[in-house]
Amino acid sequence: MLLRKWRSNSKQLNLLWQQEGVETESSETSAIDLRPPTKVLGLAWDPEKDLIYFDPKDLLKIMSRREESKRFILSVVGRIFDPIRILGPFVIKLKCLLQ
Repeated sequence: MLLRKWRSNSKQLNLLWQQEGVETESSETSAIDLRPPTKVLGLAWDPEKDLIYFDPKDLLKIMSRREESKRFILSVVGRIFDPIRILGPFVIKLKCLLQ
């Protein structure tokens, strides 16, 4: 399997990859250009600041339906994909609250 679309915030590594012919995501940005964050393991990554954070926009869009049922809240909690457990304490509190 050939891995593609590598992304790094290191200019040296990006240059090395270009010389080796490794397929990378385009990284041409100016100071004005506001590129959306890269998705990494279900979380957002800002390569300029080197920050990993949870972006709740999609979750808030789903929650805007404002259904007040246990089933709906469980489905919202189930949509949170957090394999590195950054949001673990919050998700566990929500699940315990519903039990």
